[in-house]
Amino acid sequence: MSLNEGGMESPSHGEQHKIAREFFQLSAAEFDCCCLTLDGMLVWTYQPKKQDCIDAGIGERSFHCYRKDKFGMLLLAGANARCRFKWADVTHPGCASDYTAWVTSDLGIKLAEPGQNIITPGLTIFGDNAFVETQYMSVPIPGKKVSRYEDAYNFYFSQLGITIERAFGILVHRFGILHGPISLSIKKVPPLVMCLMKLHNYYIDHCGIKVVGGLEDDEAFVHYRAFCYNNNAVPITLNRNRVPEDLIGVQQQLFTKVICN
Repeated sequence: MSLNEGGMESPSHGEQHKIAREFFQLSAAEFDCCCLTLDGMLVWTYQPKKQDCIDAGIGERSFHCYRKDKFGMLLLAGANARCRFKWADVTHPGCASDYTAWVTSDLGIKLAEPGQNIITPGLTIFGDNAFVETQYMSVPIPGKKVSRYEDAYNFYFSQLGITIERAFGILVHRFGILHGPISLSIKKVPPLVMCLMKLHNYYIDHCGIKVVGGLEDDEAFVHYRAFCYNNNAVPITLNRNRVPEDLIGVQQQLFTKVICN
């Protein structure tokens, strides 16, 4: 499932320039070369069933993230300045590092090929120190004993790099299913997460990135805007909790519209 227009795996060159301009407006140091911010997040699940692990060809222990002492899958994603996800990979178990997931992802492999033309010349991806600096990837200057100029660079670098963390925070806050372990087959977790990310993007495109009010208000507003987006002339009736009375019908329209696109 693509997160970009035209079904592209990653942003086009024109989209990358647009993202860089948006990051430039956010950067106090006027960095104008960032076309994506990259990081990983653990999607919490219950311990996968033995048969699911056999089908996936991965041992049960590989899904256990020892750093967080939880089972799950690694979500590696890239976001633009509006916290909109532009690329994602949910194919690695929880024990995998961000770097391993990146270099073995389809996009990471393509970018490592000589003469790749995916990233626009002059632009770069912003990652943290879990990644390695390359011609298409920029990371903070490592070490504690850095000069004040290097420290200033890291500060302004993180000002943009933290955007992907904000995107993860909004995603988890928005969808309650991510607040605890997901009780689905491990095979169903990647498509579920990709669908939630596409819904996340839909909300940003039509409602903005700010999370205000309670979760019930947010949910009602998402359903309302989805209803309007479908150009249905029949008005929605909200109950006293500000939730559409025909909630099931509106949800079906929303998921049909998002998944089909």
